[in-house]
Amino acid sequence: MPGSGTRPVVLTFLEVAFIGVQAIFGGLIALLVLAALSSLAIAGLAWSVYALLAKHYGRVLVALLASGLVGSFAASGWLQILRSPPERDVAIDFRSEISSGWIAATFPYCRPQVIHSHSTCDSNDHINKVTLTLPDGAELKTVAKYMTVSPSSDGKRLVSASLVVHPYMTAAEVTSLHSALVTKLAGNSHNPSAATKKGEEVEVWLREWQGSTEIPKRSDNYLCIDRDRYRFCARYRHSSFGQGFTVTYEASATN
Repeated sequence: MPGSGTRPVVLTFLEVAFIGVQAIFGGLIALLVLAALSSLAIAGLAWSVYALLAKHYGRVLVALLASGLVGSFAASGWLQILRSPPERDVAIDFRSEISSGWIAATFPYCRPQVIHSHSTCDSNDHINKVTLTLPDGAELKTVAKYMTVSPSSDGKRLVSASLVVHPYMTAAEVTSLHSALVTKLAGNSHNPSAATKKGEEVEVWLREWQGSTEIPKRSDNYLCIDRDRYRFCARYRHSSFGQGFTVTYEASATN
């Protein structure tokens, strides 16, 4: 496995929030542009009807061509927004060697493009049905929209992986997910009692979000478990926009 000289890169809460803000504002700008184009296309059609009634046939042709061109741009934009992102199955296995072909196919965006220990590769253009196999063989299945990995210094193995679970989750859904993680990973950790206790504390916090009429003061929490050769963290953050919880899985090799 990679040595301690490697630098695992994971998504922080700030980065996840920044991704969310970018998506929201980018979506709003796209909607405004498409609404403007659609309005222009409708106005062009209305003008062509007026010109036809006034028997200005040359203006009819010009208005139809202009509204058709603008309308085609608007229609293609609406189709891009309304279509569902493509889905795919992805296997991320810390135990297996990785190849440049797998990186290129699974994570098309790498910084820098020449892969080394300080590279960060991410993918956010698919809905990913992920099977995450940790260094000791423990397996987690989830669905992720945003994924980030970093390779070892020789580029043959993974040092870290971050998965932002998709979509936003309710408090009840996160509580069930959290309970399953504690059951699966805490028992064989370096300190099972501490991991279990932390898991119980986080579950109490999550249940406050389920049953309370008042918003709890703390909007984020985490569970980190140290196991043989790696650390696994699950980070939970309630969205300030009210969509629900963002859940991030982080796995980092330790030796």
